[in-house]
Amino acid sequence: VNPAPPGSPKSIATTAIRDADQPCGSVLEAIRLNDGSIRATCSNGESYRVFKLKDTLVAMKCSAAARYGVSGC
Repeated sequence: VNPAPPGSPKSIATTAIRDADQPCGSVLEAIRLNDGSIRATCSNGESYRVFKLKDTLVAMKCSAAARYGVSGC
């Protein structure tokens, strides 16, 4: 697992969530965390953690991330 790419957290999160075909509405807020990943909150109430896995940009629902031991989502 690697940090999200550099750039606007909101723009990166929007792209990652859309490319993953995840429900979101629109990204209301996105912040870069200390580990370089991005936490995004959507207008539909869903929250996502955005990061790179090898060379792939990933948007994982926070509810799913918690099951894999990712805290602070």
